[in-house]
Amino acid sequence: MGLSAGKTVIIILLLLPLVAFAVFYERGISALYGVLVGFGLGLANFVVAVGLGGWGIRKQTTSALVSVILSSFVIRLPLLVGALFLVSKISWVDFYTVVFSFIVLYTILLFVEVKILSNLAGLQELSLKKE
Repeated sequence: MGLSAGKTVIIILLLLPLVAFAVFYERGISALYGVLVGFGLGLANFVVAVGLGGWGIRKQTTSALVSVILSSFVIRLPLLVGALFLVSKISWVDFYTVVFSFIVLYTILLFVEVKILSNLAGLQELSLKKE
């Protein structure tokens, strides 16, 4: 059987120090800062997405769920691109490491987010009534 969403997040948080140490050893302190910034952006995005998704599920309608998830994605994506643009201007952070670590974490957490939201919808017994 697969890993649960909570176990996946715990594994990611436990692997963070190992990845940061390996990157520091290979590319230096700026890459270490890059990994930390990339993981921080990814985890912040994940927390906001799951929190808003859970709020949408508690509204018990599919239109509320879809509107909350879609509108939060449309708002979060430009904010993340803007944050990455601002990080690119910081000289003591390796931008390529930020982008790579962010993309890897974002991809993993995207699947975890879908799993969590489907579990929340099942627990709340979301009624699929249209409005």
